[in-house]
Amino acid sequence: MLDVVEARAKLLEQLIPVSIQTQTLPLAQAAGRLAAETLNALQPSPPFRRSVMDGYACRAQDLPGPLPIAFEAAAGSQPGTLSPGTCARIFTGAPVPEGADRVVPQENKLGDLDGVILEPSSQPWIRPMGDDLQVGQTLVQRGQRLGPAELGALASGGYDQVAVQMPLRVTLLTTGNEVQAPGSQLLPGQIFNSNGLSLASLIRGWGAECQHRHVPDDYDSTLQALANAAGDSDLVLTVGGVSVGDHDHVRPAIESLGQIDSFKVRMKPGKPFAFGQIQGVPVCCLPGNPASAMVTCCLFVRPAIQALTHQAVTETGYPLPVRFTVPAAERRRFLRVRWVGDGLTLHPNQDSGALSPMVWATGLAEIPPEQAIERGAIVQYHPFAELI
Repeated sequence: MLDVVEARAKLLEQLIPVSIQTQTLPLAQAAGRLAAETLNALQPSPPFRRSVMDGYACRAQDLPGPLPIAFEAAAGSQPGTLSPGTCARIFTGAPVPEGADRVVPQENKLGDLDGVILEPSSQPWIRPMGDDLQVGQTLVQRGQRLGPAELGALASGGYDQVAVQMPLRVTLLTTGNEVQAPGSQLLPGQIFNSNGLSLASLIRGWGAECQHRHVPDDYDSTLQALANAAGDSDLVLTVGGVSVGDHDHVRPAIESLGQIDSFKVRMKPGKPFAFGQIQGVPVCCLPGNPASAMVTCCLFVRPAIQALTHQAVTETGYPLPVRFTVPAAERRRFLRVRWVGDGLTLHPNQDSGALSPMVWATGLAEIPPEQAIERGAIVQYHPFAELI
């Protein structure tokens, strides 16, 4: 049984980034997608010297004046040329005239006798051409998610469209005869399929395409579902059925088609997590309990998707103090906690089958094995804002 760090490293070193097809989209349609290639700025930003203030463009050596106003420069106008001994009325964002090396803010105007008299400013109040982006500067890396800032930088750097990766194809197989679709009429002993919704939502939030299928508890159905999933997916996820009970068919079915590379992780919740491959397609086996399934999905499937799609695998932990006490335990624990401003508070229900603590929590507190935690201790905090 591997520790979490060992299991994640072993999983990631086996993953080979997939050869993903691409499509070209207008920038306005590319939010949330992954860049298919590294892109560099085609033009500088700003593409000309811009005034930072409303005021007067002039030459520093001509101050304080008086300086006659030669012309007006507004945002969007063509840059003019300033003659020595004159100034131009200028507005924020306007191109600075040739010959001017300073913009004096309008509040520094001292008088208006035979031209404006200006108090010299300690700053030039001119934004140089290329102050933000230089030609050839890297804007986004291959595999980088295109968010608001990235899309804005691409637009500023001269792009109106971008090549993006087609989404990674993930098949999610939930198992269990007791598990029924939401909205069904439950019979005694049956439960609703919350895992299918929770996990598919996580996966789609990470930019992948997710197809969910539910598999009954029999070997032939499980074998066929896994074979089909491996045939048309880049990553296969199973939920439940990976233990060694009489009705757990996932593990023997995977071993019939491929192999299990690691089984069980020294963690809580999530001990039954396993991973392997079917004909070269990676398979991650998540526990059936809802909290365990979500936690292992965040800690293992998220970095796996990043690795498969040429993204940098990112860490999410931050050291923060706790406002609770827990005794030492053999396994590494990921406790559902909430950040309240001066520390992490603990939800009283840490059961692996409970979803309500996941709704209440803002993240997970990572407690190392064999370590008791006292109030005020510093632990690694994994915020859902970055995991989900």
